[in-house]
Amino acid sequence: MLPISVIIPVYNRRALLRAALESVADQTMLPAEVIVVDDGSQEPVADIAEAFGAKVISQENSGPSAARNRGIAAASQDWIAFLDSDDLWVPEKLERQWRVVETHPIELCFSDMIVVGDAGTMTRSALRPLDPSPNTHVSDIRDAYALARSQPPCGEVLICTPERLRTALARYNMIFPSTLLIRRQAALDVGGFVPELRVCEDWDFVLRLSARRTSAAAVELPLVRYHLHDANISGNFVRAAQYIVKMIDRSVVHPDEYPRELYARWQEYFPKYVTLAAYVAWREGRFEAAHEFFSKRLQRMPSVPALLWLSLATMLDTPLGHRLYGTARFFYEMI
Repeated sequence: MLPISVIIPVYNRRALLRAALESVADQTMLPAEVIVVDDGSQEPVADIAEAFGAKVISQENSGPSAARNRGIAAASQDWIAFLDSDDLWVPEKLERQWRVVETHPIELCFSDMIVVGDAGTMTRSALRPLDPSPNTHVSDIRDAYALARSQPPCGEVLICTPERLRTALARYNMIFPSTLLIRRQAALDVGGFVPELRVCEDWDFVLRLSARRTSAAAVELPLVRYHLHDANISGNFVRAAQYIVKMIDRSVVHPDEYPRELYARWQEYFPKYVTLAAYVAWREGRFEAAHEFFSKRLQRMPSVPALLWLSLATMLDTPLGHRLYGTARFFYEMI
């Protein structure tokens, strides 16, 4: 067996958890242990996990970061592989990645993945432009990975230098938990995941790893079937933006934990991003979120237009403002 602890956080998703565990059981090289962290599920999941021989840890609902941290703390092996309960591994996932970490002095290894939506497969490669991009989320992933891939790959494996890894991750997240095999000590050294982040917590995690000049490699084969839906970063733009803003704010408070490339990227891009998020929130009638984004915009780049937009958002973020907006939308749609 491989010296790997597999950590699967789960909240409900009973049927999906079974499929995820089956994909672990079908590995051509098996891990030493599987840990399922029940994050306060409202339906029983322990019986399914135990049927596959997994260790079960239960906690009150605290989000994916806290659940993964519990698994990291409980893990007995030197290496950790994460698997989200709605994703699946191909049978050779662990074997292919283990061959890489055996032959290269790296601390983490990630892979390409197939993106699957509710209607079926959306792309056969999330990292490389082997087929048309189905949405901006996949396009952003590919753009980021292209920065890491500037050097020639070694066969199906790309060695990411620490500099290129930081540059790529400052652009966008390209390393997702279900693709990740990481040395346990590296995860402990950065303090695991940030519990306050329930979205983009994986991006924050790998960013902080990259700040420590972490060595990494990518297997340029789709070893994971990644389920794209409303609960992950690409599904709800406004919610994702709120947590990305929290991550950026945290990087300002704790600059030593994050790569300098992140600060350079967002110093230029942040005002544009929060303005876009504010407009999207506004169109959806989410005035509290729009108010939050315009406030961030004014803090980072004070201007008269930013002040006027914030004033309007403040006015609309009231019961009267909600009614006025609803009335205006009604007549607009009638025209």
